[in-house]
Amino acid sequence: MNAVGVARPLPPFLTKDDLDAPARRLSVLCDVTCDVGSPCNALPVYDDTTDWEQPVRRLREGELPVDLIAIENLPSLVPVESSRAFSADLRPHLLALRDDSPVWARSLRAFHHSSLFVGAPGTGPVTESEQWGRSRPSCPGRVTRSRALAGRGG
Repeated sequence: MNAVGVARPLPPFLTKDDLDAPARRLSVLCDVTCDVGSPCNALPVYDDTTDWEQPVRRLREGELPVDLIAIENLPSLVPVESSRAFSADLRPHLLALRDDSPVWARSLRAFHHSSLFVGAPGTGPVTESEQWGRSRPSCPGRVTRSRALAGRGG
């Protein structure tokens, strides 16, 4: 399941060579982001989305088939179901916040690691240009947090 919002190009999470690997165990790929054609596409293994009439498309045939689900705006089309599923998945992690949860420990390490690139925690807000630098590659169609808060869209 790919539901990662990417704001700048990065190495792909999965490639066509990965799909052809003999030791591959992946059989279903669900891409909620549907960044087909974008320089920010983390899954450049397909060239067209699926839809409600044909929600699944076969990417690889044979002994190790791979099926794709890439319906644009899938969570927003089923808001109650997606909210319930997300809440059900998140609840155990929130309840473990008090404990020594490995999920929260990894999240805290990732936060501290990312903070090294934008300044020490607690030093005040960081602007988008300070965070990314002036030469940050853009991803068409993406709404950055600062633009969304300012009501300017992508």
